[in-house]
Amino acid sequence: MKRQFKSTSNWLALLLLPALLFSSCDEGSYTADCPASDQRSFSVSGFTKVDAGENFRLLIQPGESFSVSAEGCSRELDELELDVRGQELEIRYNRNRNNRRRVDITITMPQLDGFDISGAARANVLRFGAHDEFSASVSGAAEASFTGDVERLDVNLSGTAELELKGTADGMDAQLSGNARLKAYDMPAREVSIDASGASKAWVRASESLRVDASGSADIFYKGNPSTDIRLSGASKVVRE
Repeated sequence: MKRQFKSTSNWLALLLLPALLFSSCDEGSYTADCPASDQRSFSVSGFTKVDAGENFRLLIQPGESFSVSAEGCSRELDELELDVRGQELEIRYNRNRNNRRRVDITITMPQLDGFDISGAARANVLRFGAHDEFSASVSGAAEASFTGDVERLDVNLSGTAELELKGTADGMDAQLSGNARLKAYDMPAREVSIDASGASKAWVRASESLRVDASGSADIFYKGNPSTDIRLSGASKVVRE
């Protein structure tokens, strides 16, 4: 009788285990399936910069009017929050959750003056018209690519961020830290100034002048025949290719 009771108890425990596991899961750690994608449009306008993080996949493109659309799981889209603060469009979730599913966001706007991409986001920024000044900030594990013609470009990279540049620039000023990567061989500039620390790396092309202040194990690779002003410390180095 005791053996039968023990056997029955074991079976009951096995049957109840899934329910106990699911009931103990934090709501913020859901991994629910997404059988189909949904699409949403957002009515926002009047911005010239974009600030986005999370794990968004962003396409930023030029157009005569403002348009923002998103595609992804309904639950993600329900919690998507877009705000315009000053001249900047901020895209975030209105609550914290783990295991977010990917959301693709397409942003169309007449003018772009800069972007700030963070988290694990990925951004592809297409060519707008010529820019007088442009700022590109990428942090965390985010990645971004930008194509454009810029008079003055300010770059700020940190964490394991990566930025790929194409086009032209008259002047480029870059701040790199952590394990960041700046790939700018396809954006030649007349003047380039770089402050790099940690294990960051940069690949730049300068025609007139190159200024580098590097520390840690930062590596700067450059092409062109510019005059140079180089200050190194630690195991950092500058290499002409």
